[in-house]
Amino acid sequence: MSPLLLALLGGAANGTFPVFIKTEAVVAACVHPVIFQLYKSFCVFVLGAALVASRSVFGLEPTYLFSWWGIFSAGAWIPAGLATIVAVPRIGVGSTVLLTSSTASLLSFLVFWLVFGEAVRTHKLTPHGTPLILAPLYIVGMVLGMGGLVWAQQAGGRERIAEEAAALACSAEIECCCAAMSPEPSVRTSLELSDRLTPRACAVADDECCGVKEHPPLAA
Repeated sequence: MSPLLLALLGGAANGTFPVFIKTEAVVAACVHPVIFQLYKSFCVFVLGAALVASRSVFGLEPTYLFSWWGIFSAGAWIPAGLATIVAVPRIGVGSTVLLTSSTASLLSFLVFWLVFGEAVRTHKLTPHGTPLILAPLYIVGMVLGMGGLVWAQQAGGRERIAEEAAALACSAEIECCCAAMSPEPSVRTSLELSDRLTPRACAVADDECCGVKEHPPLAA
């Protein structure tokens, strides 16, 4: 099988497995990240044992080769899996996969270049052009992309917090108005009005609850 195809399949699988972390069943079960990682590790063990057993059955040599690099790799893979499991419910699948893939690509490039001494490839824009090193552009583009993603997440979080604060203030004001103007205890609660989050909806709900027929127009 083509190495490029294997890389594409690996990327597809690596980008798909976090989706199951955010399914309704998993979220409702409140599975601890360590337990979820234990499920993943157990499946890897079973698959590896099955592959070794198949080589033994078909008489393929070597049946199994031990390497400490495999232990070191697993030592890095387990915390990576835990971090992914924790991150997905908080920032989403897309943001997690993008950040983890970009970070892994950048770190792998730097390690193989600076630690293992692999030569940086050069590229020619034309058959007889000057060889160019495009790795710096690759690194800068990746860092800018990750920075933009983090900025977008923070901006969206601030906007969400502002909307939630406005909704709480609106529901509290409506509940206070109802309690002050209605002779009977209000049967409406702030939770029942929580789906009306815009200022116009707050004004309409205020009118309905308090019996106000006219309400000054709100600025757009």
